[in-house]
Amino acid sequence: MRRRRAFVAGRRNGYSLPHVIGWLTVFGFLAISLSPHLRPATPRDASLELQNRWSTLRAQIELYRFQHEGRLPAQDSDSETEFLADMLCSSHLDGSRAGSLVPLEVGQAPYGPYFSKNIPENPLNGRESVLVTPANIPISDGSTGWWYCSTTGEIRPNMPPDDPRLIRATQWMVD
Repeated sequence: MRRRRAFVAGRRNGYSLPHVIGWLTVFGFLAISLSPHLRPATPRDASLELQNRWSTLRAQIELYRFQHEGRLPAQDSDSETEFLADMLCSSHLDGSRAGSLVPLEVGQAPYGPYFSKNIPENPLNGRESVLVTPANIPISDGSTGWWYCSTTGEIRPNMPPDDPRLIRATQWMVD
C-alpha cells in the first residue's frame, strides 16, 4: 500500500491568481471610498463650499420674496436681528413672524423657516453673522460672514474683493 504524500505534484501552497485579484479589488474599492474622508480640505474645496452656501442663501431670500408678495427679509432695515428672525422663524403673508429668535422658536405659520438653526457660515472666514445695510454699497471689511442689502435683496460674502479665494469662488457667477 502506498502512502499519500502531503505534497501533491503540480499543486502549490498559497493563493491562486483569482484569490489575489479578488482581494486587490476589495482593497481598491475600500481605498477609493475612504480617500475623500482622509485627505485634508483644500482651498478649492472651500471655494466650492462658498458657492454652495451662497447659492443657498440667494435661493432662500428669493423664496421669501416670492412667498411674501415681493417683500424682502428685513426690508429697508439695517438690523441683523430682523434679518435672522425673518430667515429663522415662520411667518405670515404680510411678513409678521410667528416665532422668536431668543430662545429660537420657529412658530406655526404657513411660510418659513428658511434655515433651521442659523444661516450658513462663510467657509472662507468662518463667520455666520450678516451685515445688513439698506444702501446698495457692498461693504467688504471681513467683519461678518455676509453682507446683505435689505433694499435689493443682494447678498455677498463679506470679504475683501481682491482675496484670491473670493475671486476663485465668484468666477461661476453671472449677475
